[in-house]
Formats: sequence, structure tokens, C-alpha cells
Amino acid sequence: MTMILALALFSTSCSKEDNDDLNGINVNDLIGDWNFESLTFNGAVYDTETELDELDENYSYVEISLVNVTTTVLGLLDHRGSPNPYDDTYSLSNNTINFSNGKFIFDIDNWETFDGTVLKLKLKSSNVTTTAPIGGLYTMTR
Repeated sequence: MTMILALALFSTSCSKEDNDDLNGINVNDLIGDWNFESLTFNGAVYDTETELDELDENYSYVEISLVNVTTTVLGLLDHRGSPNPYDDTYSLSNNTINFSNGKFIFDIDNWETFDGTVLKLKLKSSNVTTTAPIGGLYTMTR
């Protein structure tokens, strides 16, 4: 009987640890600045000024960074727009960032392999523009 109880406790504690690993990124992981490295969109990688200039002719928000991120507020810096970031609140749930009540919604693409230095955000939707690269994958680094 003691052996069965010990085995049950061991199994429960192991599965809890496994579930914690599957929860993904939390707001504390996002604190700081995340600098634009590239945008992958429609099968192409945009990471040079020339490539981004061409994409910028038809799309907006092609080169963004997240700056001054806290556990509740982030600054969205559009490198091709205002020189100042747009600061507002965000929420993080199920590895999805909802910035400024739906202005931009990103899925964290690398939540399973996140190492604290590279953040990959897939733009899911925007309720402020129809020209954002929806489905594009932004790669950012600290």
C-alpha cells in the first residue's frame, strides 16, 4: 500500500513539472527591449534596408521593435513611422500578446524554444490598419 501511494505521488509531481514546461512564456520573460532583426513574410526574409524599403511601399509596420516592456506595458516602435514608441498596456495569454486592446495581436511563435535572447512574433491581426503584414513573422533580439 505504501509503495502504491509513493508511486502515485511521484507520478503526480512529475506530470506537474511537465505541465509547467508547456505553459510557455510569461510577462517576466518579456521585460526589457526587443530589437528588430527581420520580418519573414510571404515566403521571403526582409532584413536589409533595401528589402524593407520595397516592402514598405505596400505595407505598414514592416520594421518594429518592442521597447521598455514591463509586465503590463510595452512600447511598440515602428522604425519607419514615429521616432517615439507607442506605449500602451498589453496582456499575455496562451502565448498570445494582445497589445492595446487588439491594435496588434501577436502569437509567440518560438514559445517552446524561447531562450530569453530571441523572440519570434507572428502578427495575427490588427484593428488599426489593413496594410500590416498579417501572418508575418518578426524576429527580435535583446
